[in-house]
Amino acid sequence: MADWDSDEQLGYGRPPPWTQFRKGQSGNPKGRPKKKRDVEVAPMGRQAEILRKEIDRKITITEGGEAREISIQEAITKAQTAQALKGSPLAQREIVNRIDRLEADEELKRQAREEAEREAYIEKVQSDEHVFQYMVAVKQSQAKAWAEAKANGKKEPDFPWPHPEDIMIDDGRRQYRLRGPYSEEEVPLYRFMRAERDLAFARMTEKSFSEEADATAWTKIWYLFTRFHDAKLPLRWQIEKRLELHSFRLLVLTDRQLRKEIERREQEAETWRRIAKVERTAESYRVANDALWPLLHAGGYRSLAHFEKACAATDGKPPWPRKPNKPARLG
Repeated sequence: MADWDSDEQLGYGRPPPWTQFRKGQSGNPKGRPKKKRDVEVAPMGRQAEILRKEIDRKITITEGGEAREISIQEAITKAQTAQALKGSPLAQREIVNRIDRLEADEELKRQAREEAEREAYIEKVQSDEHVFQYMVAVKQSQAKAWAEAKANGKKEPDFPWPHPEDIMIDDGRRQYRLRGPYSEEEVPLYRFMRAERDLAFARMTEKSFSEEADATAWTKIWYLFTRFHDAKLPLRWQIEKRLELHSFRLLVLTDRQLRKEIERREQEAETWRRIAKVERTAESYRVANDALWPLLHAGGYRSLAHFEKACAATDGKPPWPRKPNKPARLG
């Protein structure tokens, strides 16, 4: 007979075996019930609204002989502070408690702010690393595409941009720099800058052999413009290290041929300006002014915009230097 079906030795102090606790098993597997806490009752909405309006209400007080408006809440705080300074224990206790609560609240806000800043910094670092790894992959992929195109006798791959040489990687700093068009849409802008560079270089060459009184000054001007545009171009498009070669190609031309070449480059620069939809902005003028200010100042011009207006008014031959020779700097 099973134990649960036996009524032998049952009675007071002898409960049935099937009702007894097993060894190693808790008699209260769910644990002690949690003590119910008193639920805080939120203030009534209408009462809170009335209180807020009342403590925000403005009253006029006289302080230091001058009348000014303050809120009732500010007035109460001022009165409590005044009583505390006079030695009132209750006012002092209340002010100290309010200071403690204020400092505790400010500390919580400071910690929350620091935590938010730390999380934002970590997020930025992770984002920068993600972008860095992406650009490394893009450079490797484009280098492979260009190598395959060259091996197949093609001038360039189907999607040439960005050019792998335009992506400069700094593994130590985990940074990259893009010096050239990233997509087909950005190519006209760099074509325009190259055309501007070539135009300035041709004008520099023309002035370098001119016998005009201001030829030396204009040679320096166009040389600086050449360097200014050249520095913004991809390294493989720059002529800084090949100035002699580019100069020789222009020097073998006659004066008439050189003038036609300058006119051709002017048209080319204007064409790329329209295609790229280049418009002067305040930021572009600021950058140009910073780079060209020493030369513009020496010529008596306040800014690049001032110099361009002078060029337009004199068919590209504004006075140099212009008087007065010490203009006030703009932008």
